[in-house]
Amino acid sequence: MKNLLLILIISLSVFASCNRDDDNEVTPAMARDSLYYIMKQWYYWYDLMPVVNKENYTDPYALLEAMRYRPLDRWSFVADYDEFNAEMHGSFVGHGIRIGLDNINKARISMIYNKSPLYASGVRRGWIIKSINGIDIAPLLLAGDIVAYNNVIGPSTEGITNLFLFQKPDVTDIEISSTKTSFTLNSVILYDTLHLSSGVTGHLVSESFITPTDDELKVAFAFFKANNVKDLILDLRYNSGGYLYVAQNLASYIAGNGLAGTTFAKLLYNNKNQDANSSFPFKSTSYSMGFQKLIVITTRLTASASEAVMNGLSDFVDIISIGDTTNGKPTGMNG
Repeated sequence: MKNLLLILIISLSVFASCNRDDDNEVTPAMARDSLYYIMKQWYYWYDLMPVVNKENYTDPYALLEAMRYRPLDRWSFVADYDEFNAEMHGSFVGHGIRIGLDNINKARISMIYNKSPLYASGVRRGWIIKSINGIDIAPLLLAGDIVAYNNVIGPSTEGITNLFLFQKPDVTDIEISSTKTSFTLNSVILYDTLHLSSGVTGHLVSESFITPTDDELKVAFAFFKANNVKDLILDLRYNSGGYLYVAQNLASYIAGNGLAGTTFAKLLYNNKNQDANSSFPFKSTSYSMGFQKLIVITTRLTASASEAVMNGLSDFVDIISIGDTTNGKPTGMNG
């Protein structure tokens, strides 16, 4: 078997945080200066960046936009350190839903987390949202008016209550008052089996590759192994990526122990940091299945580490992609 093509290239992700200790406060200018150094030293396209004078920028946000190599980089960003770490550990405050528009522009629950307050109230994916606090949000979503939507739903703060009017699949309406709470996201939304004439097919919906994902995948693939699953439908429609080691583990479960040690992916840094290049091999695990066929459902939200699962397996597994074109992000990120 041939090795995987080298698909992952380091881009940049910089996370600036202000220390709350007044004696050691990080100012916007200090964060800007740190970003400038990191871009010069670590950014993959450091030699193609626009020439800028960092003193002309007051904070790292504006500086990054000026320095970004736009022909290839549409992903680098600056984020609050604590908020980013909380997100990657699955910490969330809110109602625990994603809302989308259907083909007749009705607002629906496109996804719901099973530890969320609305899930506990019986709300499920596919329900129509007729209003929030008496306001029809479908026109706001259709117009892309995020400010107006946020004014309706309020900030991500525990204790904020919203009144939802839902239409259920049986066409009856139900009004539910929901209070935003803090909970840990489940990134594996669903796993089950389909009993077909060809045998038992596994079905897995993965929303992201964050810290809790690893244990959730172990449970799912232990279930698949116990049920003698022969192939897999992998739903990555909402998976914008996350940790590469989680993608590596998922790919290892799919590929089987026969590929253990074979390259799944490689990270390539710029020519100033070649000693940081690293490989991610397929691993031997107790949950590996050795599927010959993988069906992946995708959208343009499917990105980064979730795309790496598809690309890393493509030399070894028959992959059938169903849905929209994926995001197209062949870059990893350092924080």
